Amino acid sequence: MTSSLLELDNVTKRFGRVVIAEDLSFAVGPGEVVGIVGPNGAGKTSLFGLISGDLAPGAGEVRFAGRTVTLEDVRGAGLIVMQEGAGVRQLIEAELQRAGRRLRDLDIHLELGLQESVTNAVRAGYGVTFISRTSVESDLTAGTLAESRVEGLQLERDIYLVRASGRSETRAARAFVEFARDRLQ
Repeated sequence: MTSSLLELDNVTKRFGRVVIAEDLSFAVGPGEVVGIVGPNGAGKTSLFGLISGDLAPGAGEVRFAGRTVTLEDVRGAGLIVMQEGAGVRQLIEAELQRAGRRLRDLDIHLELGLQESVTNAVRAGYGVTFISRTSVESDLTAGTLAESRVEGLQLERDIYLVRASGRSETRAARAFVEFARDRLQ
């Protein structure tokens, strides 16, 4: 039996009355190459959004390398969270609220103050956490930590450009801000 690298299982996605995918199922094994073709508006970009996790399916499940967990799985895994007011915690609380859940429903085992403390607790095997991927990139690369998507949660984070107050803006900083504005429009 060959394990799949990517699996879509009865995935359905709608935007209002427009059906993007209905009961879509397929699997892609390691080393397989698959092409997605279709006319403009057929849903190719939305399909990649479902696969990447940028879009949550209305029904069904998307698994990449077998790593999709449910909120119930998180509840039973010993959740470690950052202190109230931490950016990641606020993001998680807002997304859980959108999904009709509360953080306290997930059976929190530890609440720690620093992102580094949370990461160390997870490394030591005390539980799981929601954390910024960039903060654990080296652990993911080294294989000391593994990541999973959580079914039904669409997590996004706003990034802000900041500079020290009282300092004059440099020519390079102005050019970067103009570049960023052009990309966002």
